[in-house]
Amino acid sequence: MNENFFINKYEVALFPNDFVHSDFNALLEEIKKSLPEFDGLNIVVPVPSNAPKEMPRLILKSKNGILACNVSLEKTSIAWLNKKQTRKFKRPISEIQSTIIKLSDILLHHTPTYKMKRVGFIKEFVLETDEPVILVTGRTIYKKIAKNLRNYNFGFTYNLTLKAWQNCNEVITIGDAKKEKGKERALMVMDDINTFQEDDVNWGTENIKQFLQEADGKIDVNSLFKRFLKQNEP
Repeated sequence: MNENFFINKYEVALFPNDFVHSDFNALLEEIKKSLPEFDGLNIVVPVPSNAPKEMPRLILKSKNGILACNVSLEKTSIAWLNKKQTRKFKRPISEIQSTIIKLSDILLHHTPTYKMKRVGFIKEFVLETDEPVILVTGRTIYKKIAKNLRNYNFGFTYNLTLKAWQNCNEVITIGDAKKEKGKERALMVMDDINTFQEDDVNWGTENIKQFLQEADGKIDVNSLFKRFLKQNEP
């Protein structure tokens, strides 16, 4: 089955501990200096000072559209996007780590403790198939209630222990994904490994690097899909 899947997205979520910044124009220039790959349309979002913390203050992109980043006071997410939906799209974990460490170093300088309270790592895969509904409902307990299903998402959360941190979540999502080209449909399989929301890790950059290395090694699309089917067999 592995040869039919391709990587659609890598994403890292960073939650700095009490991140504070008032001059986002200056922060934008700081990020661009350290990460020149953000050479596309970069925007400082004009929001009122009392806007919710989770609302993006900065939106950064690479010119080729592969790299995208949103910065808010609560969370920073950075994604590598397979814009052409090619099977050759891969990013080594060392490249992801390098980018994340540079970005984390900038963000953490604007926190009182120089610590990250939560981290998450996502890999999203796509399986090219014109009948994703049949593939899923024909093998799961949902086949009786989802006979005419067209758009769907199934999510399952597991406890996961890593060497980097004992209390982690692994959220596996199986969903219907329409391919950008043509009218063919596809199946999306996403694995999100993250530290517990209620349990601050208080990490520096080396801890983040270790977490990304271990989380990347845990994610295998074949085992993900097999676990989903096995768990939901009638």
